[in-house]
Amino acid sequence: MRNLIISTAVVALVAVGCGEKKEQASLDSAKFTYVKGDVLVSGKPATLGQTVSKDATIEVKNNSMAVLQFSSAASITLKANSVLSIANLSKNESGKPVIELSQNTGSSFSKIAKGQSEFSIKTPTAVAGVRGTSFELEVGNGKTTKIKLLEGKVAVAHVEANATPAEVKEELAKATVVEAGQKIEADATHVAKPTEITEAEKSSLQAMNTVEIA
Repeated sequence: MRNLIISTAVVALVAVGCGEKKEQASLDSAKFTYVKGDVLVSGKPATLGQTVSKDATIEVKNNSMAVLQFSSAASITLKANSVLSIANLSKNESGKPVIELSQNTGSSFSKIAKGQSEFSIKTPTAVAGVRGTSFELEVGNGKTTKIKLLEGKVAVAHVEANATPAEVKEELAKATVVEAGQKIEADATHVAKPTEITEAEKSSLQAMNTVEIA
């Protein structure tokens, strides 16, 4: 399990119980495989097939949508009124891609191939780290983070911003596990207990899950 420390938040989420697959080539950029409406990359219009790299900021305006693909490791669908920054694209000691994103507003749906990368998304109140799952993440006014899990498992724990790696590990060892088919909400002081997603929410997640990782 990957241990994650929050820079501006008090919640840590990390996926558990996922399988491993053969390592992929290095990753240094992501590519737009779908662009609809008004989508900007660092202030300039995005185009289909365009590649973006570390430190890029993607803004998806009203009535717009975009899909970013990270090699064969992962894809993320950005819905309207979302802002996402690419904090890091690199490799870990074993050569697997490390994908670190920061989502400040809006809603996204991430689909991560099992064992292909270390993938995380930070928000103003949480960080989600996964190794093979499909989930929706919504940031509400920078104060709440809502996660709806379609596949995989996610462990959730409170972690202080200045926590040491040992303290993070200790908290995650006693964390709540969110199962597939559940949702959870976190803010700056509280992590709610997981609850079951509704049939309507499940259908919505399944529709988003049709985006393929090429």
